[in-house]
Amino acid sequence: MKGRTSLPVHLHDQALFDAVGTMQRYIASAITHSHLKGKLFSRFSDSESQQHYAFRLLHGYERIGQVLRGTAPKPPFPISQDQRHAVACYLRRALRQALGRRPRVHIKRSFMLDDTLYLVFEQHTSGGFSRQYIKITTLSPRKCIVPPLRGKGRLSEQNNQVGKARNRLYR
Repeated sequence: MKGRTSLPVHLHDQALFDAVGTMQRYIASAITHSHLKGKLFSRFSDSESQQHYAFRLLHGYERIGQVLRGTAPKPPFPISQDQRHAVACYLRRALRQALGRRPRVHIKRSFMLDDTLYLVFEQHTSGGFSRQYIKITTLSPRKCIVPPLRGKGRLSEQNNQVGKARNRLYR
């Protein structure tokens, strides 16, 4: 079964999950490295409700997205429209400055697969030795790529990252 792209649905979903995870880490890193919480604290030091609203907006990617789109979400506590607008405008400017350009892929040899898209196996030779291989599914049905791995070992089971094992590929 194929999705809206030429990729199979499973690979398309995996790519979307990877992209969302990358953007979440990127936003969290930008907030931390730009000292945005400290800037908000000093900027709205005279109004506790504005501080509370600003910090509430930073906790949740949906709220951050709303701020970046130009809206000021309504909180469950009382705050005037003018105060909400002032916080949202400042936060949008600060976030855009902190985020800069979106992240790009620099190492194109790295990729992630879940456990349904690869299989690690060992093949014994006649000399009593064995070599480890990884069988990776491709976009073509019933076709796989089977490169040998250097040495023996386990692939990273955390997030099933095959990309961590890229240096073990036999060249």
